[in-house]
Amino acid sequence: MKVHKRLIAGTAAAVMLALTCGGCGAEKKPVTITIWNYYNGEQLEAFNRMVQNFNDTVGKEQGITVESASQGSVNDLETNVLNAAEGKVGAEELPNIFSGYADTAYALDQQGMGLTEQQIGLYYGTFGVIAFVVGSILGGYFISWLKLRRALFPLVCIFNVPFVVYALLAWFQPSSPVLICAAIVFEYFSYGFGFVGLTLFIMQQVAPGPHQMAHYAFASGIMNLGVMLPGMMSGFFSDWLGYERFFIYVLLATIPSLLITYFIPFTYDDSKKESNR
Repeated sequence: MKVHKRLIAGTAAAVMLALTCGGCGAEKKPVTITIWNYYNGEQLEAFNRMVQNFNDTVGKEQGITVESASQGSVNDLETNVLNAAEGKVGAEELPNIFSGYADTAYALDQQGMGLTEQQIGLYYGTFGVIAFVVGSILGGYFISWLKLRRALFPLVCIFNVPFVVYALLAWFQPSSPVLICAAIVFEYFSYGFGFVGLTLFIMQQVAPGPHQMAHYAFASGIMNLGVMLPGMMSGFFSDWLGYERFFIYVLLATIPSLLITYFIPFTYDDSKKESNR
């Protein structure tokens, strides 16, 4: 029991010191810090006394209020934390600080940006779709302006730029919803902008012949297979290489596609089609 009390006292002291130092030299604006714990009985009483003592002394001077809440058992705490992080219906807002075991922190970290289901639906299902449509339209105008032979390489470059954005997200883990949403919108815009070029290349350079629909369907299937297979293996490689290092290899994997695009031959000249019209 003494060991547990010492652990609680040490944790509380570290938290209080961090909160106190955080207010030093800054403008004193009221701040509320929420802490979830799994303490019960004497442990909970001891921790609550420390919180109350802080609020009555240093917290009052610095304009900091600490609100502590016991979530019950360790399992209850883990469930509530993960539910709050996922934004499930009925879940409370994620606290500023929570106590728990390392596996809870690891599970929370594996959720990436920590977006709620509502945010995911809004960012991907609404803003992302709009950005994709706009990117596709502008990509069509871009090809009409330069013709496919000259436009294909820039289109593929733009198609791969979002990998750099996601690498930066993985490395810096921003918490701003606006910044995360902007990255998702940029990804969908780039995907739509570049995808038009890939589709048109299949239509103009692969499909022509006595069996155009069969050629187009086969080439589209190969293209989609190139998305499905890496997607199936990405989780394994992410765990094996490490989450942040994984994106370095993703960026390196774009080099072959850029080289192939740069040197790929054009069997049919799209400019001749325009002149024949």
